[in-house]
Amino acid sequence: MSRRPALSSTAKAIASLLFVVIIAASCSSDGFPESYTDQIDPETGLSNVEANWLEGCKVGLNDSDLAEDANNICQCSYAEISGVNGIAFKDFVKLNDDLKGDPGSLIGSADAPAAEQRMLDIVKGCIAGGQG
Repeated sequence: MSRRPALSSTAKAIASLLFVVIIAASCSSDGFPESYTDQIDPETGLSNVEANWLEGCKVGLNDSDLAEDANNICQCSYAEISGVNGIAFKDFVKLNDDLKGDPGSLIGSADAPAAEQRMLDIVKGCIAGGQG
């Protein structure tokens, strides 16, 4: 089995769950999050966006050959996405909105929006064991 299809399908699975992150965070909190670090759960120390990303990401990887590595991949990808060189929160929200209509649309084509390409690069980097 080649590694390339797993990367593509895994990135799509993670991206397809992206829209759940923002919706779930807004439903389980004090309104729509305004940043990656908004609405921290005092018990876990995680923001609602981070907690929902980790949960959705792990579920997305459960049926893949990367299930054993899901925790590390999901933590790595969130840290990179929300980090200094990651994706601006407003772009993360826009990507979320774009994926609502077509959850499988994260394709990484040459004409893809910068945030979409950055997300794919991050996820692929984390899957490969490095950083995005």
